[in-house]
Amino acid sequence: MHRNCYVFGWACLVYSSFPACSAFLPQRPRSPFFPWSSSTAFGATSTTYKTKDMSATSGQETEPLSRPDLVRKLLKGIETGDPEAASVVHPTTYIQHNPQTQEGGPGLAELFARISKSNPRVNVVRAFEDGDYVFGHTEYDFSTRRIGFEVFRFEGSHAVEHWDNIQPRKGPNPSGHSMVDGPTEASDLDQTEANRNFVRSFVEEVLIKRDF
Repeated sequence: MHRNCYVFGWACLVYSSFPACSAFLPQRPRSPFFPWSSSTAFGATSTTYKTKDMSATSGQETEPLSRPDLVRKLLKGIETGDPEAASVVHPTTYIQHNPQTQEGGPGLAELFARISKSNPRVNVVRAFEDGDYVFGHTEYDFSTRRIGFEVFRFEGSHAVEHWDNIQPRKGPNPSGHSMVDGPTEASDLDQTEANRNFVRSFVEEVLIKRDF
């Protein structure tokens, strides 16, 4: 029975943000965090939004995109250099917490255009949402291979805030897991609240109190 996307999201965030966890967690091959579970959308309740993309043949708006799909579109812009990808972020209120990335849609569009010339590869392994937050777990291949965990806060159809953690790809770990393996769909969505408490307890007891 797989944990739902809430557990995957926050477990992945703390796993990637705290190196000590990578030494601790892999020793339990079938722990609730391995294999991880995630979602391409948060069950049937995922909200969809109209995009500004227009069909080249009919002039009609494209099919609505869910927030996870909007994040896929944004991150894929790193590879394609498509300036439209940057329209996912709000042009004036977007808060960027990565000091190496430019603020706002125009800044991102310029950045994507420049990076795309180096032929990077971007593979969004899984993306899912919880309320106004969307999590993306991504493989990046620039001059070196890296794994990213992206967190976006949305208001309506626009991302208005972003955090990330990116580190060199390593593995497999002692339990035989890579940094991106595991299911890409969520299950047990009825256990979301219990899983929130489960992850909160893990953070408090293991990461803060160091009670291994």
